[in-house]
Amino acid sequence: MINIIVKVPSLSPTLKWQGVNLAPTWGNRHSRKAMHLPSLSAVKHDENFKEVYIRLISKHGIKMKALIAIQRKLLELTYVLFKNKTKYDNEYKSNKRAQPMLAATL
Repeated sequence: MINIIVKVPSLSPTLKWQGVNLAPTWGNRHSRKAMHLPSLSAVKHDENFKEVYIRLISKHGIKMKALIAIQRKLLELTYVLFKNKTKYDNEYKSNKRAQPMLAATL
């Protein structure tokens, strides 16, 4: 199901047809356009997304490609939060890392 949600706005990086990358032209351009500003905001204000963005830029040097990856992550995160009926926790990764250490001290 999540693959369908990501492929509709063409945020899937593996979308190719006869060796040609169709990501910029195929899919719903309005969805891609609507996800652009939230991805910029996530990179600016959220440390988790900022780390991913910096890592991707250092890997291949293309900022737009890194922003598209952030857009995909945001779309997947939105789906998972909606499906599980939970709220976004900015400290989720650090809380998951701290739990095994707490169990080891008990």
